[in-house]
Amino acid sequence: MNFGGTMPGWKGHWGPVELKKKHQSIGDRAFNQGFRMRAYADSDYDFPNFKKALELGKVESIPNPLPPNWITGMGVDLSSDKRPGNVIWCGALSPEGIKRPLEIRAIKASSPEVARNIGQVAATWRPQFIVVENNAYQGALIEWINEYPERFPYWCEIIPFQTGNNKANPEFGIKGIDIEFMNGGWVVPRELNPLVNGHDLACPCGPCRWKREVETFPHCAQIDTAMAMWFFREGCRFFRYGQEADNGQEQMDPAVVGEFWIPADDLVED
Repeated sequence: MNFGGTMPGWKGHWGPVELKKKHQSIGDRAFNQGFRMRAYADSDYDFPNFKKALELGKVESIPNPLPPNWITGMGVDLSSDKRPGNVIWCGALSPEGIKRPLEIRAIKASSPEVARNIGQVAATWRPQFIVVENNAYQGALIEWINEYPERFPYWCEIIPFQTGNNKANPEFGIKGIDIEFMNGGWVVPRELNPLVNGHDLACPCGPCRWKREVETFPHCAQIDTAMAMWFFREGCRFFRYGQEADNGQEQMDPAVVGEFWIPADDLVED
């Protein structure tokens, strides 16, 4: 192969003209990785400061019991045509504004099994909110849960979250979490910290998968755990917004809230 000259190392279809066309169509970053075998640089990833959250948590364990003034909540990313898995991401928010994961489950299952898993996590951590992406599968899940309200008392905590342009918002979108990482706003306790749990690099458990996805986002094959983390973060933001409103503190601009927040009752059929 000719690495030093101007001729491509591929013969046949990938001649100079075809390579130039491909370069123009996919851009520098994708072309460098796919055709020049150059890896992504750190600047190509959205969460370069995630490592700080891991380092901060190496010497911290999850309190047992949790302090009563901590807010607990869940972000749930449900399967879709583009993302076949389900992720249940449960975390806590301390009065100082520090967010900590408590339990992360990544499962492939039917609506009843997903509902049971949500119920198990909810029974353990007693979340004040459960933020679920507002998609077609969510409707099926809510419908199934409503058929058995006595077994799933947590249904009233479920709040739908509509994704769209909000995902790219520099402050409230998913990329804005890296600023929180940088400022020490997240801590990954030992129980969920891949730096100390001794798991294999390819471990399929929820915390290890979350680490891999966050470290390589948005160029990872799957983004379910990262999305569920974002839903949890947004739940914290809006839950605190509601508390501040109740306490007469300054409220967020309604234009910022926009159509993020839809009352859970809107999803529940009589």
